[in-house]
Amino acid sequence: MATLVEHQGQQNGSKDVDEEACMYAIHLVGMTVLPMTLRAAIELGVFEHIQAAGPDSYLTAEDLAARLGTSNP
Repeated sequence: MATLVEHQGQQNGSKDVDEEACMYAIHLVGMTVLPMTLRAAIELGVFEHIQAAGPDSYLTAEDLAARLGTSNP
């Protein structure tokens, strides 16, 4: 029969494995955020609007949103 100390050591090891698996899952989800964001920005033409504004201009998010236009299917 395992002693209390051995049993607690096994539980701590199990927690470490669970935490590591959870962190890996979060990492996998996070890896998809940047590509999806860039794709959306490209499809919306955000970079073209920034380029058209010129190098010395300052565009707020509101300015960009006004330039994008919308179409609601």
